[in-house]
Amino acid sequence: MKLARSAVYLLLGLAAVSCKLIPEEFNPTGPNGTPTATPTTGKTPRPRTTPSGETPTATPTDPGPTPTPTPRRTPRPKPTNDGCPVWPGNCNPTVRVGAVVFYVSCPEGVVPNSKYAERADKRCSVRLDCNARDASDAVTWPKGTPKWTFVGTTYPYDFPNQNPFTPMVHGGKKGSFKAFVTIDGVRSNIIKFEFK
Repeated sequence: MKLARSAVYLLLGLAAVSCKLIPEEFNPTGPNGTPTATPTTGKTPRPRTTPSGETPTATPTDPGPTPTPTPRRTPRPKPTNDGCPVWPGNCNPTVRVGAVVFYVSCPEGVVPNSKYAERADKRCSVRLDCNARDASDAVTWPKGTPKWTFVGTTYPYDFPNQNPFTPMVHGGKKGSFKAFVTIDGVRSNIIKFEFK
């Protein structure tokens, strides 16, 4: 019992000795910009005297009103390449057009890894995609709109989000079709696709 009591007194003594005063910082000005005293740790310093024996007094200075910034309009970014959109940032002439199967979508959802697919179940739809490329094989912004051509079994198609670059061809029956796209007078490769 004595040992437990001694341990408690020892812990209380250590806690009392280890306490430390932590100073807080306050705003040196109060309401209306009036100076206020800043708390310090330790003793209060004695006022200093000048050689003539007078105690100097601090004269507060009025900083005046805080300036507020004038709102300015942010200039619009200038289009690149003489009016070419930011993406792809290239408006060079179209010399090659690529067309691919973008993905296959069935009632269960998008089929994983279906880019470049060549066949799907007749219940599914297939989304095609195309892009124009310049002489250095970089994607370029075409001058005209893509014109798609479909050959073979007739399937309904539409352009989701009114995007002429990515038509969606809907199955519904067995058969196959071929498709190509022409952009700025340049014809793409032929896509061959089969609904089983």
